[in-house]
Amino acid sequence: MPRSEVRSLPRGCTPSPDLTAELRAIYRRLTGEECLVEVYLSARMATRTAGLYRKMPSGHQIVLSQRYLQLASQQQAEDLMRHELAHYHLAVTRRPGAGHGAPFRALMRAWSFSLFPDREILRSIARQTSRLRHLYLCPAGHEHWLARHPRRRALSCALCSPRYDRRHRLSYSGVSERQAGADPI
Repeated sequence: MPRSEVRSLPRGCTPSPDLTAELRAIYRRLTGEECLVEVYLSARMATRTAGLYRKMPSGHQIVLSQRYLQLASQQQAEDLMRHELAHYHLAVTRRPGAGHGAPFRALMRAWSFSLFPDREILRSIARQTSRLRHLYLCPAGHEHWLARHPRRRALSCALCSPRYDRRHRLSYSGVSERQAGADPI
């Protein structure tokens, strides 16, 4: 395999032809168009996110968390795939910087799916991941586990507001017992 192709593969990911076929069928059902995306499974992902869309020189890629898919119901898994397909759809319709903004939310309503993956599944995975040591809490009580302190001091809860909002600023709750080598919570 040429070196340029090796670099375009997501680190720690394996191709999933079955999920690629399923995802392409969902996209065809939603839009009537063909989908040119490849799906990869990641065993490392899913403490803060369950999926990721990437446009690479070699093509479009969607990386899904293997652990999230194992814990999710069929409907939750399909919602996650629709979420990542919405990012793909906006990229191929020449709106790549839409993020989770107004065009994304309009597409979300049209395709009938939720904006975020299931928080309880992500929380369960985070509790089992020993490298996540720092607990941050938002005023609404959402937990955010991080491996290290971010460089940027001010963080806000993405579950409460899609953009930084000081009303939802995260407060540092301290280093968990995991750092001392204790079993995960």
